[in-house]
Amino acid sequence: MRLVLNKTRIAVFLLAVVSLVYNCFLPLHFDEAYYWVWSRNLALSYHDHPPMIAWMIALTGVLGDSEWLIRLSAFLCMSFLGITLWLLAKRAFGSATADLSLLFYMLIPIVNIGFFLAVPDAPVNLFWALTLYAAYRGFFPESRFEASGRWIVLSGFFFGCALLSKYTAVLLFPSLVLATVFSHNRKWYFSKALLGAALAALLVFSPVIIWNYQHEWASFAFQWGHGVARDKVFDAGLLMAFIGGQAGVLCPLLFAGLVYAALRFLPENITDKKLAFFFWPFVLPFLFFMYQAMFKKSAANWAVPSYISGIILLSYWTVRQDWRRWKSAAIMLSAALVLLLRFPSMFPFLPEKLVFMERLHGAPEIFAGMQYDQDAAVWSDGYANASLAAYYLPGKPYTDTLNSKKITMYDYWRNSTKTPDKVFYAGSRDAGAELGQLFSVVEPKGVYEYKNKSKAERFYVYTAEAPR
Repeated sequence: MRLVLNKTRIAVFLLAVVSLVYNCFLPLHFDEAYYWVWSRNLALSYHDHPPMIAWMIALTGVLGDSEWLIRLSAFLCMSFLGITLWLLAKRAFGSATADLSLLFYMLIPIVNIGFFLAVPDAPVNLFWALTLYAAYRGFFPESRFEASGRWIVLSGFFFGCALLSKYTAVLLFPSLVLATVFSHNRKWYFSKALLGAALAALLVFSPVIIWNYQHEWASFAFQWGHGVARDKVFDAGLLMAFIGGQAGVLCPLLFAGLVYAALRFLPENITDKKLAFFFWPFVLPFLFFMYQAMFKKSAANWAVPSYISGIILLSYWTVRQDWRRWKSAAIMLSAALVLLLRFPSMFPFLPEKLVFMERLHGAPEIFAGMQYDQDAAVWSDGYANASLAAYYLPGKPYTDTLNSKKITMYDYWRNSTKTPDKVFYAGSRDAGAELGQLFSVVEPKGVYEYKNKSKAERFYVYTAEAPR
């Protein structure tokens, strides 16, 4: 399919180029540093998430370990996602809907964050989109080759990759089942193609199954407890926070327009074969997380993959109903929010706590300026600071955590309970007393501080030796 450039596609391309350059000037978020540490300890899977993001960072790490290269995986995921979304919308509804879908999606604030954060959300969104694209070509074939079932099998492979990125991708499967039920496109239910898709997904996802089997299903249990409330006690505040969060990460006008389009044209969204294909992968995951948010706090980014098909659905109705004024307002507001996010210094009135970019600073600058005995083991007070220390301390040492409240991969990597002979500790928690219980000689090395408009950072530094 030939991709002809127009103003919309050129604008999106320039946005991607800006993102690529932008990533050169930002220090790592602590989660990015944590996944970089994973990439130094490659495994079938990990306690916190499946392994895809670590594998991707390790792949780009062949070229180096700069912040730019660590984030290259996220940039590539989001760029290919945009291409996939355009191709899918073009195939289903034509160029006008495809261009608007691409523009809307690339102007979503949280999508812009996805360009510069190397976290599991980037690959799960890409493979979610690829699963939809392959499934669509299988469900609505335009040639004998497409009708053979090969695209159905390929969708299973991409679905396995999505599961290998983040467990929330499991919601895509029942969404596609509902799409086929309501569109009366059920010929694949007991076909060899569907069996091939299931086997492909299982094979791709098998490293995570093997790792969990070897570790008493720890990762599955952790994520289930992390996202699903045990006690179903309704909390209206949590529900409103979730809805407000979705409006914030998506853009209030886009969120309102999507909800309106889904409900206003509900009968057609359900009964039309093509519309149902995009309706259910949006509605089912969104409703699932909204239901969970009634009882437990849900992160704003969890429902983001559902907006891949949701934006295409919204763009279709925007073009069909000719919502010109609303479309212009939504584009302008989305663009303004992206500017606020990427270039907050242009808006001095912006509340300091909302300046996300400034909040990445602090620990990186502090760690980069520290001196330590490289024969000492390096400890910090949790996975976040331990990971930033591993990346920013001179020499990029292997690090560990001291009495961390949360189980992380550091607890798996710690292959010995023996206390090291010498330790260099740097953390946000003053751990002098804790170190004194483990070592006979504990020497404070000072307090390091960093402050900008959005945050203040303080690190307590100790050396300790002569284990008790």
